[in-house]
Amino acid sequence: MKGPILCFIGPPGVGKTSLGKSIARSLGRKFVRIALGGMHDEAEIRGHRRTYIGALPGQIIQGLKRGETNDPVMMLDEVDKLGRDFRGDPSSALMEVLDPEQNNAFRDHYLDVPFDLSKVLFIATANWMDPIPEPLRDRMEIIELPGYTGEEKLHIAHKLPDPQADCRERHKSGGADRIYRRGAAGNHPQLHAGSGRAQPGARDRYDHAKNRPGASPKARWKRWS
Repeated sequence: MKGPILCFIGPPGVGKTSLGKSIARSLGRKFVRIALGGMHDEAEIRGHRRTYIGALPGQIIQGLKRGETNDPVMMLDEVDKLGRDFRGDPSSALMEVLDPEQNNAFRDHYLDVPFDLSKVLFIATANWMDPIPEPLRDRMEIIELPGYTGEEKLHIAHKLPDPQADCRERHKSGGADRIYRRGAAGNHPQLHAGSGRAQPGARDRYDHAKNRPGASPKARWKRWS
């Protein structure tokens, strides 16, 4: 499919990934997601050469293998968090992947043969537009997805259940009391009522008795209740 590469930019939780899944479902294609956040090595895109121990194909070829098709909707998630160090610049390798004039003969170092990526529909996502390199930004069509407005947040809050009312209901039914008793039998330190200080649990008292100098074997293996 020839066309611009879409890039959804917006805060977390606005539905960028869900929108990509909807596009794949409407086109009748498989959806493949590749997380690019924190990627510093260029070989993560182009793959490792087979002369190296533990060599693997790049994430693009691995994504096609997971999708079991050569024309999926591939989402490049968090493209604004690509790194750069002495191992190379992944954004430069990604430019070849997204360029429709070059990706018809993409060469992965592990496969070492040209591979046609022109049938793949690439969709990128980002939280901020500024960290994206300008040459990579020019190859994409930017679509901003704003977060919820104050009125929408208020409307969502009215639909949510009141957690304090749920706690009061559990306390009336005795559920909270049962939770406290169950926690007292575990190994987590319990908070003493009214003091806020952590009291040692059963396992802590057992370890203290076991490591006490001069303790008898019977006292060391005594289980505290």
